[in-house]
Amino acid sequence: MKRPILKKTSGIVMIFLMSTLTAISQNAYTKLCLDAISFEKAGRLDEAAEKYSEAIRLKPDEWTGYKYRAKVNLERGLYDDVIADATRALDLSPNETSLYEIRARGFHEKNMPDRAIDDFNKALPGPGSKEKGSFMTYYHRGRAYFSNKQYRDAIFDFDVAASSSPGQWNSEPDIYIYRAQANLELGNFSGALSDLDKFLDLRPDDLKALFLQGYALNLSGNRAGAGNTATKILSLDPSKGVLYSGANLLDLFDIEARREKAQRLAREAGSLLEENSSAISKSLSSMRINDAFKNLDTAWLLLPGLTQEDMTLRGKIRADLFKVYPLMKTKPEISEFVRRYMVQASSATSEKKYDDAIRLYTTTLSISPWVPVAYYNRSLLYELRGQFRNSISDMEQYLALAPDASDARSAKDKIYEWEGKIRETGLEGQAYKPGVINHIESGSYSPGNYAFAMAFGGTFGVQLAKNPGLADLWTQSTNGATPDYEYSDKLPFLFSGDIEIIARPVKRIGIGAIGKLSGGIGARTKIGEVRYMMNMGTMQYGGLLRYYFLVGNGAEKPDVYLQYSFGKSVLNGYYGIATMDGLVYDYSYMKQYDASDFFHNAGIGMGGKVGKRTYLTLSLDYFTTKFDKITWEVTTNTANQEDVGSTGTLINTQTGEDLNANYNGLLLKFMFGFCF
Repeated sequence: MKRPILKKTSGIVMIFLMSTLTAISQNAYTKLCLDAISFEKAGRLDEAAEKYSEAIRLKPDEWTGYKYRAKVNLERGLYDDVIADATRALDLSPNETSLYEIRARGFHEKNMPDRAIDDFNKALPGPGSKEKGSFMTYYHRGRAYFSNKQYRDAIFDFDVAASSSPGQWNSEPDIYIYRAQANLELGNFSGALSDLDKFLDLRPDDLKALFLQGYALNLSGNRAGAGNTATKILSLDPSKGVLYSGANLLDLFDIEARREKAQRLAREAGSLLEENSSAISKSLSSMRINDAFKNLDTAWLLLPGLTQEDMTLRGKIRADLFKVYPLMKTKPEISEFVRRYMVQASSATSEKKYDDAIRLYTTTLSISPWVPVAYYNRSLLYELRGQFRNSISDMEQYLALAPDASDARSAKDKIYEWEGKIRETGLEGQAYKPGVINHIESGSYSPGNYAFAMAFGGTFGVQLAKNPGLADLWTQSTNGATPDYEYSDKLPFLFSGDIEIIARPVKRIGIGAIGKLSGGIGARTKIGEVRYMMNMGTMQYGGLLRYYFLVGNGAEKPDVYLQYSFGKSVLNGYYGIATMDGLVYDYSYMKQYDASDFFHNAGIGMGGKVGKRTYLTLSLDYFTTKFDKITWEVTTNTANQEDVGSTGTLINTQTGEDLNANYNGLLLKFMFGFCF
């Protein structure tokens, strides 16, 4: 009896120990999560994320830790991590629909609206649901629709969100400016102005909303109202007054003209900088640098700054200004318009009105972002306010613009001093605020992300179809002169040179044209000094249809696509008998072949970037065409000149039927392309 009692006792002890360890583990997991939540509330998101990571390491199969960390990473702007954590949590808890919304927001911030919309659809309750808390999901899906230029769908979602919780938008009025922009895109000026009025009631000095209001008023014919709005914009953002005032005040709202001119000037500046690298004289180099600076300075003021593309170009213009300014031997004078704010900033500093001085230097730099002393002075003002990170950033800008300044050494030492103060005060951890993280642009340069692409390349592969007709033709042509060499169609190699031109009118769909020169069908042998040769080549041209899967939006993985093309295939070939005449063959008999028919080509491929606007693709294609009727013409016959010029159709001499030729095989295709 002792042994069963011992076993039973051991079992109870094991269960107790396992239960105790599980409870301890669960308590530790919960404590880590609670600590992380405390860090979140304090704005210390880096530390919160680390605590959640510890919790996940403790219980890697518990989905909640991944969810909590994904939400923190959403605020930190780590959108790849958001997507990865939400996906892992969904693997562990596939029925938790809130995870789809978190992942959708990550996709949206990664500029992947299709993926975001798909996940938002899964996060929303089904038809007939009485759930009331989904209005924010509609709002975020509306933003994704807006990014995808599906403006009517966006307006529908914004309407649902606004009507479901009207009071919510008093603190988060961005819904009105999104809906206003969607209505502007659809030409609904009254709807746009109504939403802009609501937004400006809550944020009366918002420059973007004021600009959109003036734009809508101007387009709807209310020039007086547009003029009043323009005047208010100039009072809030004096930089606009450099180019727009008086008679041309309303040109402020000519968005397309401003954007087009800014883009042109930025391109010209870029060309000048490239040409400068190969300048053969110092005077020529100086002229190019000065001209580039003038173009960039004007482009900076012209660019509307409303879209993500505008902001990307603005960053490029600023970077080029920082590249050009240090190269200029004679530095440009600041305008009287800018000098006014510099003098006022200096006066405010003397009166210890430091916040006013910071604001005035900021205005200076919004007009002329290349003024070194403005960065230097503002960095010292930030120091007085204890904003050491801003001080470091501004001093670094100063040194970038004036690397050879006499006080460069002391400026660098100030940076080291501020870094020490950050460590002493415990401010080294960056404080994040939800909702202000910038969008991350996709790094893809594959044709799936661009409106137009052109590629060149080639293929090699193997012929799959049998060609008994060509075997019969070979036998007929050689008249039994090659008994030891019969025509063979056992996996002969195929090859081609290709060109593709692709336009992408809608997301994921590409249409275009292709051209292909190919060869590989034929036979040849040599008997004594005589060579017998038969060769077939084809030219294809037609249209293509391509569907892009956009795996990972092309940012980290290549785009995968399916493609089908169809068109006309033209065959050109010959049969010849030649003897060696010195170093080359001299043909004593030549017969040319011609045919045409349709071709079909289907394939799967993938492509990714190799440069700023260049990409490579690799695809596996199945190609097929069949020529049912082949005509011939004798072009050379030294033994019988009267035979030259005779024509006919290739037939099987035994059956009297037309001979045919197949071109059918698997091809591996490499293409190098350019995207625009």
